[in-house]
Amino acid sequence: MLAKFNYQYLIFSSDFDTLIFCSFVSLFKDEYKLPKGSVIELSRESNHVLKISIEGEDVGSIQNKLLCQSILDLYIGDDPFDKNAKNNIQGSLASILKA
Repeated sequence: MLAKFNYQYLIFSSDFDTLIFCSFVSLFKDEYKLPKGSVIELSRESNHVLKISIEGEDVGSIQNKLLCQSILDLYIGDDPFDKNAKNNIQGSLASILKA
């Protein structure tokens, strides 16, 4: 679920961080219909490039190390956005490492 929120109150450490965040948010244009169950894929490419796809269609990419780390931290950090996703990732990694 993509939550709409007013991000003018977020505090960024620099104008560059603000620019990166605005670039990321702008990729999710109103033209993309996101019904329940839509698949939004975020993948990290080489050189810290975050690639975004919606329902298999590439919508853009942003090169920023901090953004890539932050997205990863949302899912596998100490306080994950989705605890089930973190558990699934940990289980998959454990299976791969055992093989």
